[in-house]
Formats: sequence, C-alpha cells, structure tokens
Amino acid sequence: MEEIKEIILEGTLKTKEYTEFRYYSQRRLLLSVIAFFTLLIFVLYLLSTAGLLRSLITSFFCMAIMYIAMRLILLYVSRREFEKDKILQKKMQYIVNEAGIIQKVKDKSRADLNWEDFSLIRELPSSFIIYLSSRKQAFLIPKSFFQSKNKVNAFKMFVQNNLKDKKIIFN
Repeated sequence: MEEIKEIILEGTLKTKEYTEFRYYSQRRLLLSVIAFFTLLIFVLYLLSTAGLLRSLITSFFCMAIMYIAMRLILLYVSRREFEKDKILQKKMQYIVNEAGIIQKVKDKSRADLNWEDFSLIRELPSSFIIYLSSRKQAFLIPKSFFQSKNKVNAFKMFVQNNLKDKKIIFN
C-alpha cells in the first residue's frame, strides 16, 4: 500500500454538523443542570410529604420535560449562532500531513497547527473534533469533507502516528 504524504480536505460546514458539535460540547453542562434540578425537585417533593413514589414520578417527569426543552433551546441557539457567523459558512480547507494540520478559510485566514498543539481528537458519527491544548478551543472536520473511506482511514493513521501520548477516541 502506498504511503500517503498529505490529505487535502475541503467543503462547507452544514448546520446539522455544527449543531451536533455544539450539542456534544455542551452535553455535560446540559446533563449536570438536569441532574441537579431533578434531584432538587425530588428532595423538595419528598420533604413536602408527597411520598417516595410520587416524588420519583414527579422528578422523572420534570427531568424529561427539562431535557426536551434544553435540547430544543440548544438546537435553536446553535442554528442562530451558525446563521450569524459568516466565517463558519465559508468554504474550509484542511491539509493534513506529518507536520500537523493547516486550516484555511477561503479568502480569510490560515492557521498552521502542529501535532503538539492538539490535546484530544474525538470521532463523532459525522465529524472529528480536534481540541487544542487548552481544551477550551476546538474545531471540527466533518466527514463530508473526506471524499472516500480511504481518506478517513489515512487521517486516522496520521493522528495515531503523531499523537501517541495524547488522547485519541475513535469509533
């Protein structure tokens, strides 16, 4: 098999890919808030002598409503965020090689990132999230940017060969 020296990935980010990324990055906060309020409702109902069963049923019902409401709010906010950010809607190009990843936004900017700049690369069903050293900054490369399964596999090989001591989470 021929060794690939670099992969060129390009495309335009879609709303669905961005909302999946935002949900994934906010899910811990979402679940923590829901767990806290579910526990609070359970304790308050239990203290009001509503009984154990009634407290459990009420708190789980409230948990379900909160989860649905917060998912809908997050979906709405993510879509608005995406629609307002014109740079996210521009054509992106990523060049992956032994040195790192070059990120280009058409007619706007270029970032040369070395493999040492990354702290974690995680695969989601429709994209890869690349976390920078701070873990507060990340960008995503949608799988729709890869023209073939071979390019996805080549990308994974670049990651595994260059991030030996870092976290890599592939499906």
